[in-house]
Amino acid sequence: MTFKFLPLLALSAILSAQAIAQCIDPFALNVSPGVICTGRSLTLSATNYPGATYTWTGPAGSGIVPGGPSSQTLTGVTVGGHSGIYSVTMTLGACTYTANVNVFVQITPTINSVNHKSPICVGEDEVFVANSASGIGATYDWAGPGGWAFTSTTTNVATRAGMTPADAGNYSVTVTSTAGCTSDPFIVPINVHPQVNSDFATTVMLGCDEDSVKFTNNSTGHNASEWTFGDGGTGIDSDPLHIYKSQGSYTVRLIVTNGVCRDTSLQIVNFNHSVKANFVVSDDSICQNTPITFTNTTAYVPAILPGYKWNFRDGGTDAVVDPTYVYARAGEYRAKLIATDYIGCMDSTEHLIVVDSTGAISFESSIDELCAGQTLNFSGTFMQIGNTGTTWTMGDGNVVHNVPGFNYGYDRAGIYNVVFEAMYRVCPKVQFNKTIIVKPFPIIDLGPDTSICVNGKPVILTDRINNGNPLAKWKWNSRGDNTGASIVARHPGAYSATVEIDGCAATDTVVVANNCYINVPNAFTPNSDGHDDYFLPRQLLSSGVTDFKMLIFNRWGQKVFESTTADGRGWDGSFNNTPQPLGVYVYLIDVNFVNGAQEHYEGNVTLLR
Repeated sequence: MTFKFLPLLALSAILSAQAIAQCIDPFALNVSPGVICTGRSLTLSATNYPGATYTWTGPAGSGIVPGGPSSQTLTGVTVGGHSGIYSVTMTLGACTYTANVNVFVQITPTINSVNHKSPICVGEDEVFVANSASGIGATYDWAGPGGWAFTSTTTNVATRAGMTPADAGNYSVTVTSTAGCTSDPFIVPINVHPQVNSDFATTVMLGCDEDSVKFTNNSTGHNASEWTFGDGGTGIDSDPLHIYKSQGSYTVRLIVTNGVCRDTSLQIVNFNHSVKANFVVSDDSICQNTPITFTNTTAYVPAILPGYKWNFRDGGTDAVVDPTYVYARAGEYRAKLIATDYIGCMDSTEHLIVVDSTGAISFESSIDELCAGQTLNFSGTFMQIGNTGTTWTMGDGNVVHNVPGFNYGYDRAGIYNVVFEAMYRVCPKVQFNKTIIVKPFPIIDLGPDTSICVNGKPVILTDRINNGNPLAKWKWNSRGDNTGASIVARHPGAYSATVEIDGCAATDTVVVANNCYINVPNAFTPNSDGHDDYFLPRQLLSSGVTDFKMLIFNRWGQKVFESTTADGRGWDGSFNNTPQPLGVYVYLIDVNFVNGAQEHYEGNVTLLR
């Protein structure tokens, strides 16, 4: 059976009782609108016969009502839920009629956003860019205030040129896909700001150190101002007062804005009524009492000669244009010039003048006479202003540079002329000299070390070099006793003598040893380790011994060793080649000396292993 899609009114017109009676098939199913788009409504209409009943079927999830009237409307159409075949069966008496229709749902395009420049200023072009995924071939329809419209099938961009305040309002755009589905309108409000014009006037107020300018803002259409005064200063007041710290030419910029639109204007303000003090000198480094010429190079506008005042900073002043001056004292002076212009404004400048000294120089020494090898202190005095260095010539070939004072010593006796010089930047160098006498140290010789025996003949110690010198003075053993060039030594010990000649002193020491004494050890260790392996009294000066006898006994009184040789090895701790046990042994020693003295020793010695 073939179904013909006819309007509902046409189907009603051809309905007749004859057709019903004969069960002919004038039944039809109509779909509106013709293009079904997602998100829209779908209306299904069957031929309406009075008294008939209708049974509907459709895709699962479409929301079709199985039993219902001759027409149904489905909303919120989707591709997955509403695409497919719809069927309706009409029953009228004994007649049954069925109609089918296949519905294809198309996707409705959307506009996600619209890019634009608003808010914009008068005269600017507004450019709209619709953001949609409709693809190539879609149609964009634009509309706006004043009947403005624009349709394009090739681009998603629309431009309205030269915007005016009357062009402000809501703009809309829709996009239609190639399948015929049209999006909802996307509304864009556009705001056009009024025209802004920047303009200002200046009122200059001259000063000496500073100049002021009153700015009057004549701008229109603005609600904010930004000033740049050309000297680094800025401001936001409508009619500011600005102070310029120095003269010159400054570009002033005024930017006015209404929050969106802005305009800029520029003006140049000039200040040139200055007096600039300046001068040069014939020489800025001079010696005392040397004339110096000051040349005035002050610049001033307008060409009215200023008044001048000079201050040379040593008490001297002047009021001429180009003075000549003499500094009588050394020092550093910042000469100053003050220039005053025709309206009473002043400017000043300074120049450093260095005046070198021709003052005295001298030095002091801690002593003028000393002994060779001793030290003395030098301390110099000189004018330090303008000084470039000092030199000490010591008279012995040595030179010391750039120290005001120091300690110094001469190695050899003699007469030395010390010269102290100070050099200056401009003035000639000055010097001072003084003679230093260096006396030689005496030589003293008490002879070689010697020895004596107790109660023996004493030893006479003598300064062999200075004996007989009437200028020599001696001190023995630092006791302060002045006993002359010789003393008698009756006891062993160290003897020292200091001889002084003309304030210089030298010392010598001689040792008098004990030549008649033996030292008896109290233990020995005969273990062949090279240390204390033998028992024998020994003394470095034992050459005074003439006879010697030593006997060793064990604790039972048995003699285990005997010797008459003072320079032998002594007892090795054995008896009859047999090592003796640890323990205490008794010794007896008799000794005769060269002076006839005799000594006897007896005691105990411990044998250790």
